[in-house]
Amino acid sequence: NFHPKRSMAGIAKGLSLWLSSSREAPFSKSVSSIVRGSNTGFFEPHITLVTLPNATENDVENVITKAKKIASDFKPFDVQNNGVKTGTSFWQSVLVEIKKDEALSKINARAQADFEDLRDKSMSNYYPHLSLFYGDHTPEKVASITKLFDSEKLASLPLRLDRIDVYHTEGEFKDWIHLGSAPLGDSVFFRSAQFINNRWRAPAKREYLPVVNPATREVIHYFPRGTEEDINAAVQAANDAFASWSKTDGASRSKYLTAIAAKIRERSDELVRIEVMDNGKAISEAVNDIADTAGCFDYYADQAIQLDARQDQKVELPDASYSCKLRFEPVGVAGLIIPWNYPMMMAAWKIAPCLAAGCTAVLKPSELTPLTALELAGICKEVGLPAGVVNVVTGLGKEAGQPLSAHPQVEKLAFTGSVPTGSQVMTTGGHTIKNVSLELGGKSPFIIFDDANVDQAVEWAMFGIFANQGQVCSATSRVLVQENFYEKFLDRLVSETKKVKIGNGLESDTRLGPIVSEGQYNKILDFLKKGQDEGAKMEYGGQENSLPGFFVRPTIFTNVDLKSKIWNEEIFGPVVCVNKFKSEDEAVQQANDSDYGLAAAVMSKDKERCQRVSKALRAGIVWINCSQPTFVQAPWGGMKKSGTGRELGPWGMENYLEVKQVTEYNDQDGLGFQWYIKK
Repeated sequence: NFHPKRSMAGIAKGLSLWLSSSREAPFSKSVSSIVRGSNTGFFEPHITLVTLPNATENDVENVITKAKKIASDFKPFDVQNNGVKTGTSFWQSVLVEIKKDEALSKINARAQADFEDLRDKSMSNYYPHLSLFYGDHTPEKVASITKLFDSEKLASLPLRLDRIDVYHTEGEFKDWIHLGSAPLGDSVFFRSAQFINNRWRAPAKREYLPVVNPATREVIHYFPRGTEEDINAAVQAANDAFASWSKTDGASRSKYLTAIAAKIRERSDELVRIEVMDNGKAISEAVNDIADTAGCFDYYADQAIQLDARQDQKVELPDASYSCKLRFEPVGVAGLIIPWNYPMMMAAWKIAPCLAAGCTAVLKPSELTPLTALELAGICKEVGLPAGVVNVVTGLGKEAGQPLSAHPQVEKLAFTGSVPTGSQVMTTGGHTIKNVSLELGGKSPFIIFDDANVDQAVEWAMFGIFANQGQVCSATSRVLVQENFYEKFLDRLVSETKKVKIGNGLESDTRLGPIVSEGQYNKILDFLKKGQDEGAKMEYGGQENSLPGFFVRPTIFTNVDLKSKIWNEEIFGPVVCVNKFKSEDEAVQQANDSDYGLAAAVMSKDKERCQRVSKALRAGIVWINCSQPTFVQAPWGGMKKSGTGRELGPWGMENYLEVKQVTEYNDQDGLGFQWYIKK
């Protein structure tokens, strides 16, 4: 049962035949039901690379690198299937075992013979796939593998290859770990293992969940379905590592953070592509996200050094008999739960300050976008971060996030996501009195006065709601425009919004990609219908049906009732509500009339008015003459239901520190302290 996408039904003599259930089959299907062919659908055959027990860590990474290179050199083959029937599709394996005593010429000859045998024996309900078992890894042997992937040879087989799978085993078949897949025709690698105690591990229950490309609605990968058992192992690893990691100085921790930043930049192109395929965002935005991710690690590398200088800070006391100093010490093991809208950047916002402070971490990424979090784990391993300092467990909120929040050895919880889930995290953490910080939702207002430049007003209003498909907690989704500027602004907003290029995020000119998932897509469509039902006018927007993915047009509502759902509830999509106001006081009152208080914006040429309004707005972040600029040096967080605590800047690291007072009594006159015992 070690195959990540289907339950393994059996291994025939000589390991020459694998019977695998289909893509659609539940993981708990029994062997008998699989053999009877009761499953529906089938998985395209693939190439499998397997490393055996004597492979070193470097060997394993070399295989992954080789898989990416081979995959990028070949396009998927689409050859006649010989009448393969859905529901009875099994695969025949070609096994090429590379041993120390086997000459390269024999390897190639054996591979050719196996290809010929498959061509002769292939049956209508069998799909062959190629499996290469790696033992030792001399450069010559690794290089020879490429020779096996001859396009004409592969094209002559009755199969369609779509990816290369990489496995590693440390012993028995039950111990096999699916490390990940490299789709043919691309240079990326999607990881399929949990990262616990510096090792890649299969999930305890051997179950996996699909990764869907929102631009195509296609399943592109499967990732581990982590559960409480995996969380327990990760927390234990983090707890064991804390004893030594917490004692390192900031300068030492800084070196690791700097190395992580450098490695992110080195692999930027690959990480960008993974982020786009996993999340759907425009590639231009993903480029900025990955750059900001590296910048976050660099910033906290510097903060770690500054933390050393802050230690033993003196506190002035009114009594000279005492001296006092402060120590800033790591909280402990941190449980980090992040959302799907900025997957890798949100991981950095939490992991970087956490490590800088001297804490160890268990990261639980969103089940909708787990891929770059696993890549970040690989980078941590690559730069030599000590075992257990960073652990990544993927899975569902109830099955992985909840046990992480409740774990008694977790001292700190940092969560970014929705208000309902944040409330649950706070409640769960409260049972064991955890240190909890929350960055939650928003319904941010943007006040535009009549002296604003119309081009800049429209530009910033669009950026404030349509960037990242409006899937931004701080999105300025409520736009308040002074009444004598309203028509001019609205006409320009609608005309410019109609020009926004909607498409696959991998296309360079895309400005609005797909919504992240079918669930979020349907939620947004429900809001659009509700808005119209409540009497709002849709000036432009709605569902985009010309593309295969989860696409919604950038949408503009006017005539919005201030009590309506679309005005008050977070939609988390490219939907903006535009209303009029008369006076400054009215605008501020409407802006503040919300359960949320994450961000707000004001635009005017009158600087004094902008300053006055910024003070009146009840939000943790206020932008003047702009919307959404985010800098790692400045605090990020909200008021009211938008959360507690602050991320980024030095405040972000403070989330993971405890302040210790060390007070010493100085017996200046030699008499000692006298209260009960009098001399």
